[in-house]
Amino acid sequence: MRNIINIFLKYLNRETISYIIFGILTTAVDYGASFIFFYKIGFTEITSNNIAWVLAVAFAYITNKIFVFESRETGLKVLLREITAFAGSRVVTLIITDVFLIFTGIIGLPFLLSKLIISVAVIILNYFFSKLFIFKKEKSYGGNNEQQTDDTH
Repeated sequence: MRNIINIFLKYLNRETISYIIFGILTTAVDYGASFIFFYKIGFTEITSNNIAWVLAVAFAYITNKIFVFESRETGLKVLLREITAFAGSRVVTLIITDVFLIFTGIIGLPFLLSKLIISVAVIILNYFFSKLFIFKKEKSYGGNNEQQTDDTH
């Protein structure tokens, strides 16, 4: 039991807690926009989902960069790499979501319930994409304070 608690505490840190908080806010942006575009404006499920996705991804990039992963890099090259990788990984999870929504629409599951179900898998995938590929921390080598990436060695 102690090992389970230690593993839980190892992964329950500022980063994961802030990811959960901003993930909930991103989900609120996504669901709010989906609701408006689907139920109020009358767009299709997929169109509503895709417009909401654009708004949510923009919100998520900003909050993940600044508050979750605390990426302080501001150079144009770094920003373009981050934005491209962030949007690209989100396109992967968007496709997964759209396929799931098409399937659940065929079997008659309500739209927002379907989004809720797929959101669990998407949140986990998005965290690992961001942590491992987009906002990865630079490793320091030796006794100096300079930071270098693995591909310089």
